[in-house]
Amino acid sequence: MKINYDCIRDVLLSVRDQEEYGDLHSDFFTERLGDKYSFHELANAVSLILYEGLAVGDYPTGNMDGNYDYIIRFLTVSGDQFINSVKDDSVWSKAKEEVKNNPIQTLFSFAQIAVSFFR
Repeated sequence: MKINYDCIRDVLLSVRDQEEYGDLHSDFFTERLGDKYSFHELANAVSLILYEGLAVGDYPTGNMDGNYDYIIRFLTVSGDQFINSVKDDSVWSKAKEEVKNNPIQTLFSFAQIAVSFFR
C-alpha cells in the first residue's frame, strides 16, 4: 500500500489534540477521520507511525472476519517533534513538495525533511 502522508499527519494531529493520554483505539480514528480515509489507510498509517517510533501502541491485529483493532497510547518525543514541525499547513505543503521531487523510502526521512522546513 502506498504511504499516505496526509493520513499519517491527520492521525498524529488527532493524538496530539487529546487533552488526556489514554488508549486510542481504531474506533477513535475511524470516527474522526473515516470520512477522509479508509479503515485500511488508517491501519497502514498507524502501523508506519508505530514502526518509525513516532508513537507507542499496538499494531493492527485482526480476526478471520476481517475485524481489526489497533491502539496508539501516546506520542514519543520524535512523534511530538514531527507533528509540531508539520502542524502549519505551509510547512506541510513545502515538505510534501520536497518529497515529490526527491522520493524517499521511510517516514523517518520525511520527518527529517519536515523538521528542516520548520527551523
